[in-house]
Amino acid sequence: MINTECGIFGLISKDVISSNICVKGLMDLQHRGRESFGISYIKNDKIQCVKHTNEVFNVLQDISSNRWLGHVRYSTSGNKDEKLKKTQPIISCNRLGEYALAHNGNIPDNVWINIKFDGFEIDKSNSDTQILTSFIDYLSNNNSLKWKDILELVLLNIPGSYSLTLLTHDGVYMCRDRYALRPLGYIKDNNNIIISSENWALDGEFIDVNAGQILFIDNILNITEIYKLSENKIKHCVFEYIYFLRGNSTADGINANIFRKTLGNVIASQINKKTPELANSWKNNAIICGIPTSGIYFGRAIAETLDLSYQQFITKRPDYPYRTFILKNTTDRLEACKKKFQAEPDLIKNKIIILVDDSIVRGTTLKYLIKFMGLYEPKEIHFISGS
Repeated sequence: MINTECGIFGLISKDVISSNICVKGLMDLQHRGRESFGISYIKNDKIQCVKHTNEVFNVLQDISSNRWLGHVRYSTSGNKDEKLKKTQPIISCNRLGEYALAHNGNIPDNVWINIKFDGFEIDKSNSDTQILTSFIDYLSNNNSLKWKDILELVLLNIPGSYSLTLLTHDGVYMCRDRYALRPLGYIKDNNNIIISSENWALDGEFIDVNAGQILFIDNILNITEIYKLSENKIKHCVFEYIYFLRGNSTADGINANIFRKTLGNVIASQINKKTPELANSWKNNAIICGIPTSGIYFGRAIAETLDLSYQQFITKRPDYPYRTFILKNTTDRLEACKKKFQAEPDLIKNKIIILVDDSIVRGTTLKYLIKFMGLYEPKEIHFISGS
């Protein structure tokens, strides 16, 4: 079950900002999670939070604040009440005061089993974020530690995978695990700091939180590195670049579209080298098409390298923005495919067609598309996976 891809959006400002800005930021990250969302903010010296299942909408029409933290989440199991309990940000309070925690990533069960702190117990019915919150509160309530010390212990004892943002009354903490598995960064101008999992819809220089780094943003927008692990083993999640990131997002200096194009060039070179007879049989006889949306850059790059005609004979219906692979069962995924794609029959009939998608996770999309294309009587159907 894949449920580790979420989106974090935060805003710290010298000015009082309408909820519209935070809501818009979460909507721009909606592709990272559609099951539920939460928005926390500071108002009247209290951390407030609202949570809802399904897609982001503005539930805070008349609210303004200068500190916001929101989260969109994929949760693929559980009833509505369970989803809301596990929906982030998680609000908690310990010896250091109240805080809101937003987490993108996944901390496996075996990590918690290996953590040995006397008196720290795990509730296995909780999500990894809820357990992490319990661990943070345990460290605060059983030791005379500051936030810096607590987050340092988190980094030292929990290898991955997480990007964390904590909203407190004194400021905001950003933390990324030693592998930098999940993206997180910020943009700063004179009056605002925007924190986000992705920068595709943001203007300004996006600065990544580094692997094993803890940053603190105070309420007058000073940014301080308060800790950095001396030894990091950076292992970026390749699925971010292959699929999850919006095409024009850049994480850790790597642009997703350029990454996909480069992989497409490599795949085409491999086809030329290892199966030249196949590549030659396609010349002047085949048309290639990337499956929207992530597969398009792969497909165009392969077509360019192999000198093939590229035609977008499969398109995504404009009124269907969802991602299919993460739906909870095969029936839902198949229905999503039927609603998602449309084709140009005149470009397909009696043609050799080559379909290119970014990846094969379960094969549902692949199986459906081959049957779907078969309705339009192509001469041959070939399929290339970008990864």
